[in-house]
Amino acid sequence: MRNIKAISRVTIILASIIVIVIAGIIYYLTLPSPSPSPRLKTLVVAYAGDIHTLDPLMAVDTDSDEVIANVYDQLVDYEITITPDGKKISNTGKFVPSLATSWEISPDGLEYVFHLRQGVKFHNGDPFNATAVKYTLDRLKKYGWGVLYGTIEKVEVIDQYTVKVTLNREDPLFMHYLWLYSSSILDPIVMEEHGGADPNANTWIASHAIGTGPYKLEEWSPGERIVLTANEDYWRGKPKIDKIIINIITEVSSLEMGLITGSIDGPIESPYHIPFKDVNLLMKTPGIKAENFTSIAEVEYFGLNCKIPPFDNVLVRQAMAWATPIDDIITGAAHGWAVPAKSMLGKGMSGYDPSYWCYSYNLTKAQELLVKAGYPNGFKTEAYIPSGDELSKSMLTIWQAALLKLNIIVDIREVAAPTFWDLLWNGKVPLFAMSWPSFVCDPIYHLKFLCHSSTIGPGGNWAFYNNTKMDELLTEAYFEKNSTKRNQIIGEIQNILANDVPYIPVWHTTYTYFMKQNVTGFVFYIDTLTRYWYLDIQ
Repeated sequence: MRNIKAISRVTIILASIIVIVIAGIIYYLTLPSPSPSPRLKTLVVAYAGDIHTLDPLMAVDTDSDEVIANVYDQLVDYEITITPDGKKISNTGKFVPSLATSWEISPDGLEYVFHLRQGVKFHNGDPFNATAVKYTLDRLKKYGWGVLYGTIEKVEVIDQYTVKVTLNREDPLFMHYLWLYSSSILDPIVMEEHGGADPNANTWIASHAIGTGPYKLEEWSPGERIVLTANEDYWRGKPKIDKIIINIITEVSSLEMGLITGSIDGPIESPYHIPFKDVNLLMKTPGIKAENFTSIAEVEYFGLNCKIPPFDNVLVRQAMAWATPIDDIITGAAHGWAVPAKSMLGKGMSGYDPSYWCYSYNLTKAQELLVKAGYPNGFKTEAYIPSGDELSKSMLTIWQAALLKLNIIVDIREVAAPTFWDLLWNGKVPLFAMSWPSFVCDPIYHLKFLCHSSTIGPGGNWAFYNNTKMDELLTEAYFEKNSTKRNQIIGEIQNILANDVPYIPVWHTTYTYFMKQNVTGFVFYIDTLTRYWYLDIQ
């Protein structure tokens, strides 16, 4: 027989343990739930080619420009407005503060005083101040494009957060130039540690970036990917997306498959990264949304080198304009994602007037002009494209077929990109196809690169067009304050271009940005560069 006292003792112990366990469970259940760790948002996008430099002064390709625009800030920004159909776009007619909180411009337009945002730091912790602004503008004055920054006379530090810029001549577009990505404010301490302001001496800045922008450069593995991480101390507020991964995917079909399968979030832009021919297919793909914008400051065109026979003959150039089947080119090359161009100006620019461009597809008129020019039996010539430029190849191939009807035989030569640009800049390309998107929505800014004799060669005048009257009109219109008179001059410029035909305007591009349905906040800027700070993932 068991000991009753022992059994009772065991029972009491077990009961006590049960009571303690139950009490512990009740206590645990009444504790407040721990806050879940916030989910990091990562946006995966892709470029069809790698960036070339991170130096704001030296970048000329849109992918390099886009990374720079997200890592750096400028003194001013454009206001964001909403279109009647609900799209967000930059308003190039109104400036808003960025690193400068306010500014005053003297009545004569020669002095600009900028009051700077306080408490802003570069990504490495160095302070942003007037010294940084002076250093950046002095660098632009000395090493930048003279057509943009040549009017800067001197830059003075008034105090830690005030800068005075004096121009040697009034420049009506100076504020617009300060908005450009090339005017990104640099950290002078870092710059001096790595060779100084000279872009030839400081090669570090070409592959590194220390800005004040919404994202920090975490990684650039050439040919593979670029990684940006959110600047948690950004003065406008921490970006909604924590990390941007930009994969370099040179095979277009792989890039598009990434969008279709969802491994890429977007935005991915057409036509730079996605060809026109695939736009309709992607627009019908479930889970993908598309936002379309026709740029107000861009033109796709054919260039004719005015120094290379037979294009040194204006009658031949006019004949080429009559022999250009614009509608066929838009249908075949742009697949309808463009609108016909009737001027070398962007369609939304002041003074745009399609009435001066008299040409349409008419081989009879083209033949008559060829006879007058001394080429009744046609001629042979060459067109060049950089390797892999399928859009230019498609455009020129359609034009080639039309010109063959006049016995104009065009040999389309595809060469490596560096070779193409070397030939183009040195005036050795008779015919070429090109897009000219102006980052400043001003007709004279736009045409100055294309038509002024000072920009012949690398500056943008790849038609080697030299007309003294054109130079005079461009200069006069640039500084003309009266809008009515300015538009009259712009009309005269368009009339001269229609007669001289150094260029044949083809279309104005409709840009399409593809992204997942849950990517929101997209804003279209005139420079076509995506600003990731506005984006969110729902």
